[in-house]
Amino acid sequence: YKEAWEKDKTMIHIMPDTPEINLAKANAVNYSQKQYKGAWDELKSSYDLRADAIPIKTAKASREIASDYKYKLEHEKQKGHYVGVPDAKGDSKIQFALDVAKVQSEREYKKHFAKLKTQCHLPVDMMSIVQAKLGQTLVSDADYRHYL
Repeated sequence: YKEAWEKDKTMIHIMPDTPEINLAKANAVNYSQKQYKGAWDELKSSYDLRADAIPIKTAKASREIASDYKYKLEHEKQKGHYVGVPDAKGDSKIQFALDVAKVQSEREYKKHFAKLKTQCHLPVDMMSIVQAKLGQTLVSDADYRHYL
């Protein structure tokens, strides 16, 4: 039965125009290195790709002209948004931004911290301070001593 199977499996007939077969043929052409390299060589031979070729030079020049034109156009648009004050102190928004940057500056923070770290502001009538004073008077024997 094995010989019969070997002979029968090569005798199967598939219709040559089924979509799967057509797709497989098209994929084989697309994946073919020979076809790819041949198409690339044909494409290379039809173009002048030197760096100093006239079409490349004109394309670069037109790109630079367009870029310069767009830059100038944007500059003209932004002109109206510029601030017309002589220094930063004249404009409140710029002054606010400078103050925020100053506060966020680590150096200014450390300087301010060094100046304020020894100062302790506690209200005199704070409950814990009053209790501490009362506790100190109870523990202390200063009221009991009378020197002669």
